[in-house]
Amino acid sequence: MDLFGDDGSIWGLVGPAVPRFCAIVMLGFAARLTWACGIVSFAPIVIAAVGGYLSANLLVAGYAIPVAVLAAGMVGGWVGLVYAMLFARLPSHTQTLATLALAFLIGPVSRVVPGWTGGADGIATADIVAQAGQIAVLTGLGLLAVTIVASSALDRSWFAVAARAVRRDAALAAGMGIQVRFIQTLGYLLAGVLAGLAGPLLVVGAGVATPATFPASLGFLAVAASLLGGAYHWAGPLLGSVIFALPAALQGAVTPGLLDIANAIAVIVLLIFLPRGLLDPRDSLRRDARERRRQRRQTSHVPPVIDDDRRRTSRRSLQSGHASRLNSAIKRRTGPK
Repeated sequence: MDLFGDDGSIWGLVGPAVPRFCAIVMLGFAARLTWACGIVSFAPIVIAAVGGYLSANLLVAGYAIPVAVLAAGMVGGWVGLVYAMLFARLPSHTQTLATLALAFLIGPVSRVVPGWTGGADGIATADIVAQAGQIAVLTGLGLLAVTIVASSALDRSWFAVAARAVRRDAALAAGMGIQVRFIQTLGYLLAGVLAGLAGPLLVVGAGVATPATFPASLGFLAVAASLLGGAYHWAGPLLGSVIFALPAALQGAVTPGLLDIANAIAVIVLLIFLPRGLLDPRDSLRRDARERRRQRRQTSHVPPVIDDDRRRTSRRSLQSGHASRLNSAIKRRTGPK
């Protein structure tokens, strides 16, 4: 049996789900990068659409999948810089609304420029991907591994410290000497690179580049996976994507309507009971503090037990000392008899 061939093969059954799942995880990491700077942004899905259409054109032109993916990543970084130049001066909530509005423009804009996007029919890439399915899967898994390692390293860098200060209080961070606009621009740049790399993986998984390949709901899914998985921990988008995006990648097993209902219920429940997400470093710190307090109580110093005879002896010596000092004071006042 051909592992990456026609229908009935492993590629036909689960192959398209692997690049799609990797793409959604990378979009979750991209959303977390902008959230780290204090911005809930839906820009990643728009940048993914730009990268996806670019990669589809390159694949049709005969370029290999890795080349198309790298080109889309570079263009995604450039689009992220354009986002930063346009929106970095705006308040954070205004940036959220602006990026959300652009996410709903993917469909209309794609129909306006059919020469580049293929119009409503899109650009078909299923035949090209079927011939190189193994490369597509390995490319998606490799990019996901690099994203996870880079996110873990970034959380221990100076960028994470500066971004945390900007997210908590931008004015205070500026007063401390942190360049707020530079940090936000860097966040948009890194998120743009990740989203640009995710775009071709969505096209590979769908086999076609159309507005339906990059729905605005996918931007919501990426933000939900990041925040509810635990945006305060680098692995939060990965865990959230396993919960929310894995069923979306395997849509053949669950109807889309039931999937949306299940995701909505899960989001509401987690927001009520776990507002900081499933992975919360603060909880681990609290557990460590409670354990340290418990150990201190167990090993606290117990005062030594004083022998009763020794206590009576010390009490008699104190009484005799007080009596002698009192007699001496009386003799000095009354004089000798």
